[in-house]
Amino acid sequence: MRNSVLEINRISKNFDGKVNILSDVTFSLFENEIVGILGPSGSGKSTLLRLIAGLELPDSGIINLNGIDVSGIAPHKRGVGLMFQDLSLFPHLNVFDNIAFGLKMDNWQQADIKNRVDELLSFLRIDHLQARSTDSLSGGESQRVALARALAPNPPLLMLDEPLGSLDRKLRHELLREMKDLIATMGLSVLYVTHDQEEAFSIGERIILLNKGSVEQIDSPIQMITRPGSRFVADFVGTVNMIPVELLDRNNKIFVDGFLGVLELPKEKLVDSYSGDKFTLIISPYSIILGQQTTDSLLGMIKQINVGPGYLEYEILLDSQNILVARQNIGNNSRELKKGDSVPLRFNMDEVELLPW
Repeated sequence: MRNSVLEINRISKNFDGKVNILSDVTFSLFENEIVGILGPSGSGKSTLLRLIAGLELPDSGIINLNGIDVSGIAPHKRGVGLMFQDLSLFPHLNVFDNIAFGLKMDNWQQADIKNRVDELLSFLRIDHLQARSTDSLSGGESQRVALARALAPNPPLLMLDEPLGSLDRKLRHELLREMKDLIATMGLSVLYVTHDQEEAFSIGERIILLNKGSVEQIDSPIQMITRPGSRFVADFVGTVNMIPVELLDRNNKIFVDGFLGVLELPKEKLVDSYSGDKFTLIISPYSIILGQQTTDSLLGMIKQINVGPGYLEYEILLDSQNILVARQNIGNNSRELKKGDSVPLRFNMDEVELLPW
């Protein structure tokens, strides 16, 4: 079992004593783990990083870094690497001196500074830039320099706040792959803040989804997509199939009734704390199986086909007004469906979720 590098225990932060920016946030980050922090604008993502770094103080709660409560420790003594979206490179310093800046502030020996900066320049393949001024760098080059500066002091924790937000899509994907390989190679523990779901799911082993300053769910990307813990999570991660249903039987079997007809669900889908008879059935687009005619399959018509990164998305008309959205990964074995085709469909019932109305 991996040791925890960071433990956040019931951290809260208010603005003017009234508005809750963060409320009772609790989680752990383990050695060599990348955790994505995801949420809409204003959910408290950047504030959380600033609290961990010591740039702001919490109103309540404890921040432990490697088992030490850092609440009273100054930011520059916490040993946390932090990289913001705006990069904040020093325009009066060249690339080498930008990367070396924090090491000089920590009173490293000159020889050690040179060795460390040279190591990072080589590792990030920016050796040729060391004498360049920062205002002559491209977007991707600037990102690498800022990352090298954050990594220079060998921080026990690296925090990245929207590090790729200012780049175009192609360069974002390229640098995201590089960054993921770099983090794995160096064995870093990372908090990666973004509002981009695809980015967070690509890099994070676990995802913390914030909503209005509170934690909605902490889970792996796959679990969050296929088993969202609330309607907010389902909507945010793109589970567009949220179907109002009525519970028919709580006895030995569970049946729900909605525009899909009567469906039997596994018993464990009904949680003891749920009450009432109206629920929302959550069906991930990836949990819809197309093209296999069985006794329990439904028949729909392909109304629209959308192409996403690595998948095909089908809007399927079931009747005059109800539509389901299904997704299939693009591959050699993908069945070719066309707009207007009739297609049988059924559901992986182990992956559907039942949430309170």
